[in-house]
Amino acid sequence: MTACGGCNTAKGHRKLAEFLLAEPAARRSFLALATSVYPRHLRALAEELRGRSK
Repeated sequence: MTACGGCNTAKGHRKLAEFLLAEPAARRSFLALATSVYPRHLRALAEELRGRSK
């Protein structure tokens, strides 16, 4: 899964979950604006974020 162009540049080689954990503002924006992302992908992302934040 990718983010917007600007965030993809900032994200670099990192997985989206790694980037979103490191950048709270980007995480808030992504989750608010990711309306066209399949719900199953958002659930998988949420699960990965929970697993990495422990």
